[in-house]
Amino acid sequence: MNLLRSRYGERVPLLILLCMAIAGSGCNVPLSDEVTSMRAEWLVQKPPTGATPISEIKGRLASGELGAGSVVVVRARINAGEMSPWTRDQAAFVVTDATGHDGSEDHNPHQCPFCRRDIMDHIALVRCMAGDGQLVPMDARKLLGVAEGELLVVQGTICDTDTDELAIDAQRVHIVAMK
Repeated sequence: MNLLRSRYGERVPLLILLCMAIAGSGCNVPLSDEVTSMRAEWLVQKPPTGATPISEIKGRLASGELGAGSVVVVRARINAGEMSPWTRDQAAFVVTDATGHDGSEDHNPHQCPFCRRDIMDHIALVRCMAGDGQLVPMDARKLLGVAEGELLVVQGTICDTDTDELAIDAQRVHIVAMK
């Protein structure tokens, strides 16, 4: 360190601060025009209204009140419990209902002793579909700029699946906050 000071004088602390500032600014690679354009298709500044708990949507599906193509709005966190919520190289991810028993956004059904019993009642798959009806072949984190734990309001249509899984084809996604 003495060698650095004698050789470079007072510039060392300044050089270190400059390097830290550059590194701290992140390596934000600019988004391609394609990604920017695609994001604009889904992301909205104002949250869709009328969010319904995922468990209620599933109940209405089971009763026949809702079906494939029905438009729904959910308030949920990107969260799949112990598993990864991401679908590799595709714009699809798992969300867990964030409405809570008392409406609290901090409620986590994966940790709640009541919700955990029937955790699948509180989980849905959100998909971003291209104009050709195919799943966008890009990681949702890159496409939407989202991360695990983020709170979202998603409006979309119920997708017909061969399973009991609720799949929502997103039309509008509002990013509320990170947990």
